[in-house]
Amino acid sequence: ESLEHAISTLQELKNAAIGPGAAGVVHAVETANLLEVAEMILRAALMRDESRGPHLRFRHFEDLEPLPREERWDRYIVISKLAEAMHLEPREPVRPPQ
Repeated sequence: ESLEHAISTLQELKNAAIGPGAAGVVHAVETANLLEVAEMILRAALMRDESRGPHLRFRHFEDLEPLPREERWDRYIVISKLAEAMHLEPREPVRPPQ
């Protein structure tokens, strides 16, 4: 739930149409880019149902132990933009020939 809430909050910030203002154009562009990257991270975390790095996932709010990392997620999540929407696709890593 908290990941979905964070994505919703990010969308509200994006809809606020951040302009250059007193901080300048560079600040506005950097802020817009940070919002995009934050959404990518949140959507990738929402796609996985495991703990990964600092992103800990718990079965229940009260649990003290995070869910373990799953081997099926030893892959990349490629993020692209399709018709103004973010598209996430899990892909197997490219491995060198043995």
